[in-house]
Amino acid sequence: MKEPTEKLKWITLNYVYDPNFYFVNFQEERFDALTSHDKNFPSRNELLLTIYWLEWKGFVIRKQPFIQSKKTYLITDKGKLLYWQLERMGFKKDF
Repeated sequence: MKEPTEKLKWITLNYVYDPNFYFVNFQEERFDALTSHDKNFPSRNELLLTIYWLEWKGFVIRKQPFIQSKKTYLITDKGKLLYWQLERMGFKKDF
């Protein structure tokens, strides 16, 4: 699996870190508006491939049945460290 760009990693980790965002939100019109107005914004496929890569590398975990959460993916300590490293590199929430 090809490693995603630093920007894709940061955007995806930002979504996972947000307690109010669930990956089902990719089906909402709000997400479509973001992708249609900003050609630099990643597509659903890019974000999904990135989440799978992050899971594969241990930066996020998929929710287990016993975890009481609506979220499908949760950020790990390793993922938090990567998130803060990327933010220190200059990635900021601009979407």
